[in-house]
Amino acid sequence: NLRIRTQRISTLKSLDRAISTDPLTTPGTLEDLSRQILDIAVSGWDAQAGALFLFDDVTQAWTCLAQHELGDSLSDVRFSLGLRLSQEAHQNNLPVFQTEINSPNHSIQSAAASPLITEGKIMGALFLGSRRPQAINERHLELLSAVAHQIALAIRNAQLYEQLSQMAVLEERHRLSREFHDGLAQTLGFLNLQAEQVESLIEEKQNTSAKDEVQALRKSIRAAYVDVREAIDGLRMNIDEPAELSAQLANYTREFVRQTGIEIHYHVHPAELAIEPEIALQLLRIVQEALTNIRKHARASLATVNLTSTSRALELSITDDGIGFPTADYSEREHRSYGLTTMRERAQAIGGTLSLATSPGEGTHLTVTIPKES
Repeated sequence: NLRIRTQRISTLKSLDRAISTDPLTTPGTLEDLSRQILDIAVSGWDAQAGALFLFDDVTQAWTCLAQHELGDSLSDVRFSLGLRLSQEAHQNNLPVFQTEINSPNHSIQSAAASPLITEGKIMGALFLGSRRPQAINERHLELLSAVAHQIALAIRNAQLYEQLSQMAVLEERHRLSREFHDGLAQTLGFLNLQAEQVESLIEEKQNTSAKDEVQALRKSIRAAYVDVREAIDGLRMNIDEPAELSAQLANYTREFVRQTGIEIHYHVHPAELAIEPEIALQLLRIVQEALTNIRKHARASLATVNLTSTSRALELSITDDGIGFPTADYSEREHRSYGLTTMRERAQAIGGTLSLATSPGEGTHLTVTIPKES
């Protein structure tokens, strides 16, 4: 009994480690986590069968997140036993035990189900089954409830992380839709007008003017192509390791110089700077959007990108020698057209602030500051 109790306490510790694991460093689906923690529970309890069931209050439907040795179909008697006990545990808000199961249809001889409760809400149930009578019984009530509570926390954490991930995807789609509306859609509309103008000039046999319009048309097409390439590059951007940001920025700025001819001075301090991947990715995208603004609007010949980490803050600064904003008091529409809203939202998402200094003919200086915890 002491050995079994020690083993089950070890199971609690294993589940606690599963809960504490950062989803950002060990990405996976809710189903992946469910299988992992069910395996921990089944193994730690020395059971031979198990399942994790979730209940949806809206649809009143049960979902099996993971199962072990309950058959290959929902009609299997072992699965039916697990679901029935889980429904009883959910209805009674208490663990349910069957210590002596004498069934000719399956080998499970004792079983239990405990409600998964977190934040005061029953979200489902944990089912465990053993081939030995009395292997799972009321003496295990306290430990079984503790295990179920740990599993409920793990599942809830995974659900919240999935929701955050979905929100991030929706925000990125919204950002892309704004960029395509403000950039590519307007460019394509302008191309259509140019094509109509070329057609009219050809009909009027104004070949010289038509040739000039074709050259302008080709220039607009190249600009549209660059916009699309930048959008694709933005979707492909990813940072998996803390030390990747410096190399990614160096690669991106080199490619920017090659495509645009605008000179860029890039500096990072310290040289081996390591930043959390989720922060690094947002900073990389801010640099991409800022350099896109410089390419489209600034008429600059030189830009600098500096990334500095001190004991107090992480600071990203981007400066150009271009024409600056037309006026210091630019309108909200102009504000959106330069993508500043998106960059400011990105900075705020990682706990930072974005500031901008500009003057007509004097260039623009953009700074993102992320304070460090003291």
